[in-house]
Amino acid sequence: MGEVINLRQYRKQKARAEADTAAADNRVQFGRKKAEREQKSALDQLIKRRLDGARIRPGAFSSEVDTGPRQENATKPETRADSRYNRSGTRSGEDEKKP
Repeated sequence: MGEVINLRQYRKQKARAEADTAAADNRVQFGRKKAEREQKSALDQLIKRRLDGARIRPGAFSSEVDTGPRQENATKPETRADSRYNRSGTRSGEDEKKP
């Protein structure tokens, strides 16, 4: 025959065991010094910043970015005045020849 078990005592033992495991978890979570908590927080923030900095965002590559009107300007020939002339219309760098 099996052993007789008192259910009231069994429930109390089970509740004590659960309370002990909860207390152990709380000691780990809340039983640290302030300096240790701040160091852990700073390390977590550093890791998060590094991870966010390394994230590839959509549209980050030049092949994915719409160039818009810049592409049109790049294909058109340049229509600016020749840079050898100054504002007055005379050639720059040349001395005016007097007859």
